[in-house]
Amino acid sequence: RFWVENLRAMVGLTPLNGVVYTQITDVEHELNGWLTYDRKISKIDPDELGKIHATLWDPPQFETIIGPNAEWRYSTDDVSTLPAIHTSPRANLPNCGGDWCQTAFDDSSWNAGKGPFSTSDTPIYLRTTIDLNQCPDKPLFYVASSADCQIFINGQLIRSLRVRQHSAPISETCALLHPDEFHLLTPGENTICAILLPSQTPSYLSVQLLDMK
Repeated sequence: RFWVENLRAMVGLTPLNGVVYTQITDVEHELNGWLTYDRKISKIDPDELGKIHATLWDPPQFETIIGPNAEWRYSTDDVSTLPAIHTSPRANLPNCGGDWCQTAFDDSSWNAGKGPFSTSDTPIYLRTTIDLNQCPDKPLFYVASSADCQIFINGQLIRSLRVRQHSAPISETCALLHPDEFHLLTPGENTICAILLPSQTPSYLSVQLLDMK
C-alpha cells in the first residue's frame, strides 16, 4: 500500500505514465513478490489489491510547505568532511550528514537564495527552517536532481537518492515519508537540509516538501 501511495504521488507530480512490476524468483528462493513461485497463490487478497491499485486513478491534491522557489541558506565551502563515495550507482550512499544539518548549527554566514540550486565540482549544502502549526497528514519530498543527493529532517537522514541517468538529464522522484517517520516533523520549527553531491558535469537540485491529500 505504501509503495502504491508513493506511485500515486509520482502520478500527480512527475511525467510518470506507466509502471512495470517484475517479480524475480529462482528455484531456491522467493523474493518479495505477491505471487508464490508456482504463480497459483496471491499473497495479497486480489480484491484488496484491486482497491489499492484503484487509488492510482484518484488524482492527489497537494499543499505546499516548501515550494520550488523557497529561500534556503546554502554553502559550497568545505563545510564538512565527506565520507568516501563509491562511484557505482548501485552502491548505497554513506551518510553525508554532520554538524551542518543539525538544528543548532549557525548558518548565518552562509549565502541566502531561492531554489533551485546548481553546482559542479563541489557539493552544495542547503538549509531552511519551516514553522508548522500542525504536522502534515502525508508529508513527501518532491525532488528533481541531476546528481546524487541526501535529505535530512532535524539532523536525521531520511533519504539518499542516487541518480541513474539514462536519457533524461534530470531525475524526478517522490519520497513519501513512511508513517514510522512522521514523528520527525513536529509542531513548531523544523530544520530541513539537503546536500547535492559533486559530479563531473554541472548538476541541479530542487527540493519541495508537500502534504499529499
